[in-house]
Amino acid sequence: MSAMSMVYFKFMKWLSNEGKMKLIYLLMIAGFTGAASAQPTIEIHEGRLGELKLGPVVEQALKKFNPNFQVYNSSDFIQSLQDVYVAPTREQLAANKNKTNCDEMIPPADKSLPQAVVGDFNGDKIDDVVLLGHDQKSHYVLGVLSSGKTYEVSIIERSEYVPPTQSTFPPKEAGEPEPQDVERGLTESLTLVESEAEARKSEYIKKCVSPDVKRFKNDAVLVSEYMSPANRLYYVKGKKFVEYKP
Repeated sequence: MSAMSMVYFKFMKWLSNEGKMKLIYLLMIAGFTGAASAQPTIEIHEGRLGELKLGPVVEQALKKFNPNFQVYNSSDFIQSLQDVYVAPTREQLAANKNKTNCDEMIPPADKSLPQAVVGDFNGDKIDDVVLLGHDQKSHYVLGVLSSGKTYEVSIIERSEYVPPTQSTFPPKEAGEPEPQDVERGLTESLTLVESEAEARKSEYIKKCVSPDVKRFKNDAVLVSEYMSPANRLYYVKGKKFVEYKP
């Protein structure tokens, strides 16, 4: 028997016994890993902003929707807003246990950036993403929802595009000189509103977040302006995002 035949014989014998179950298990793990990597995510890094990973399936859906669409970078937002989304360190979270004043406590990190939030908005146990971006002509809030093995893009909001370098906080009043302490960058951002079930699991939410915050069966997203009461809450009804109207 040749060396090649001997290797084949031993492999088939292994495969016919306990190796078959091991091979099936390895293939299942590989499949789950591949499916997970295709989903959008935000990698959380202690003490700094997270990193958005859309994945090839979402990127393909966005390209099909509008080949000129670009997601804003975190650096496109005012520094004060970027600071809100910096993930806490382990030491900061550990210090929360000794604090009773919620104003002094650091909220745990979630999959949020000023320009993106990842959550299960349609309840199919697959991560979706909401994005802030532009195509040089329009400013968009886009919902990207999982649909089987693909993703579908829908427009949540659309408005005139203003380059981040021309946006300021506080906003410049017509005819008035620009304030000395002005910040340049975008002031609109996204916030993840966890589902009812996820909110019940969070000690921080139960202790420090008002019970009056509207929550839904699935995750939702808040679109807001920095230091402004103006905000819009969106959730998925059927297969599309709709604004919550109290």
